[in-house]
Amino acid sequence: MHGLVGADRPMGPVVAAVSGSPSDEAVVLEAARVARLLGLRFVIVLHVVDTTRLPVPPDSPEGRAMLDGLRSRALDVYEASSRILESLGLEAVPAFREGRPCGEIVGFAEKAGGILVMAPSESGEGLGGTLLCVASKFRGNILVAKSGGARGG
Repeated sequence: MHGLVGADRPMGPVVAAVSGSPSDEAVVLEAARVARLLGLRFVIVLHVVDTTRLPVPPDSPEGRAMLDGLRSRALDVYEASSRILESLGLEAVPAFREGRPCGEIVGFAEKAGGILVMAPSESGEGLGGTLLCVASKFRGNILVAKSGGARGG
């Protein structure tokens, strides 16, 4: 199947891990390219709200307000990704998680199977540091998208 997986191994969906960073567009475009190669009609858009970096307890009034803001931002990121995919004739399937990004991404992607598309972050924001953690723990296929294209990993 285009050299992405062994012929004896069933192919699951393409999961695009986005974070609200400038690299999200490259991730979504690369996920769309792979989905089309595999004959899929959709891409799962995964956004993890990192609850570990809140300066206050998440169950405090301030923490709940901060989480509400992060959840709202996650929805905005999904909607932007969805518009890109729809313009390419693909459907976006939302997946939202809360917790430590590395563990949440690995857990979700392993259950989903298929190919995980992520991007390093050059600005220090987004999923850059998380990419190294995911790459060390995820047992599936990871495609690293970069602003100028993508390379397999």
